[in-house]
Amino acid sequence: VENTPKATLSLHVETQSASKSSARRSVLHDAVQEALTSQGTLVVVRIDRLSRNLDVLPLLKGVRIYSLDQGRVTPDRLKELINEANRESKAISDGAKASAAERRAKGQLLGNRSTLHIAQRNGCVCATRQEQIRKCMTLLKSSGPILGCFLSATGS
Repeated sequence: VENTPKATLSLHVETQSASKSSARRSVLHDAVQEALTSQGTLVVVRIDRLSRNLDVLPLLKGVRIYSLDQGRVTPDRLKELINEANRESKAISDGAKASAAERRAKGQLLGNRSTLHIAQRNGCVCATRQEQIRKCMTLLKSSGPILGCFLSATGS
């Protein structure tokens, strides 16, 4: 059918930490700009991959957001999810710091030195990344005319 709009997918992969200031995340800015200009939807694997800092909210104003684990995300729900991600990140960080301090106090060396070279050689590809991209593509096929997709390469 000639009047059927074509859906397009732009895949923006970012390695910058979602806990960093959004001002320093050029890939995020590009994805948001594309979503705004194309009137598309920004698709993320999880909201905590998008940001763990509320300073991203002004950047995302007017952007439709879809999270693969939450579905459509309203601005109010986005704020709640970012706050939750921030709390979880802080709890994990505090726990890791306490654990590292205990191990150091016992004289243990920190870090995994035995398989680091293997992980680096293999590129540390997340096993679920392919499934996440497949979900995004399925969503794209059933969505409106244009869909911007943003997947962060950090985390799982």
